[in-house]
Amino acid sequence: MFYLIYNFLTFFGNNLTSGATVGIRIGILISILGIGYLVYLKTSSKFRALLSVLFVYVVTFLVFSLPAMVFTFTHITNPSFLGTETIGYFDFIVNNTNIFHNTLREGTVSVSSSRFLELGFDKLMSQILYLLTFIFTLILFYKFDLKKFKAILKNSRPERITSYTLLLLCGSGYAFLIGLNNQLHWVDFMSLFCLIISWFCLWMHAVHTN
Repeated sequence: MFYLIYNFLTFFGNNLTSGATVGIRIGILISILGIGYLVYLKTSSKFRALLSVLFVYVVTFLVFSLPAMVFTFTHITNPSFLGTETIGYFDFIVNNTNIFHNTLREGTVSVSSSRFLELGFDKLMSQILYLLTFIFTLILFYKFDLKKFKAILKNSRPERITSYTLLLLCGSGYAFLIGLNNQLHWVDFMSLFCLIISWFCLWMHAVHTN
């Protein structure tokens, strides 16, 4: 936790050869300052410009630090594991959740264990980013056009969404009962939530296409 705070306060730490390189930091800095300048032009408020710079930096830092954030917040209530290597923790997640079954159809036989960990880690991070993207999209849509946002939700046919969601939950529950997965991890619940969101988006696309 202190390592993350230190990196946040020092703009991604003092190590310029690994992690966020000099080029990445310059690109982030230019983007953040550009957004702040744009907000100032639109609002003529220095406070809002500074607030937007801080907000964008916080969001950018959280996205870049996702692996460390996940490891830190899943070990807050279990101090005995605070010394565990981050790579070992993600290796455990990949091999003991449904990420293992959903990463490669052939399993670990077709690739090396290190490559399989890379693929599983990418899938895990993609699910987290998928959820964040969905949440931020809803927030932006709500802020920019509340009238259309409410109209779309009203026309979403909640009874169909409820029906499809229940079918997904029943199928997942049946798979658990017959032993396709003998334990549940927070990653499994996140994967199920991503699946529900995907079905919801597909349904909304079908509704508005028709």
